[in-house]
Amino acid sequence: MAGKLTKIEVRYEHPAKGVDHCADCEYFSKPDRCRIVEGKVHSDGWCEKFEEKKMAEEKKKKHAGHGYKKTHIEHHADGSHTTHHEHEDGPEHDKKYASADHDGMMDGIMDHTSAPNPGEAEAEAGPAPAAVPPPAAVPPPAGGGAPPPMGV
Repeated sequence: MAGKLTKIEVRYEHPAKGVDHCADCEYFSKPDRCRIVEGKVHSDGWCEKFEEKKMAEEKKKKHAGHGYKKTHIEHHADGSHTTHHEHEDGPEHDKKYASADHDGMMDGIMDHTSAPNPGEAEAEAGPAPAAVPPPAAVPPPAGGGAPPPMGV
């Protein structure tokens, strides 16, 4: 059972002294297993690693930050695609778009469901514009002062 914690390390209690129980924990697997604690555990037990299932559901709900729970793709005879991302917060947050080809469809999926790779956003933005130097000062005429009047 390498990698799992012992009941002593997690201060396992059976029966649980509080209101939280293994049966309500993200790590519990019926009938008597835990993904992080070695050996059998009881559904009415508890340990300090308890993580309520609804908290785990909130973590899953984020869908890697993009919020889309499903993606539907329609493949059309002309090679184009219609992509529809269903958002967990309701249809008003859904995204639906058309792509002319497979590459466009994949680009759209990546744009809507994943974060850019490190440096990717900067690379796509292109090089920063070069700094424009201030205008050079016009030197005064030789000998200082104003130029002589014309025709003299």
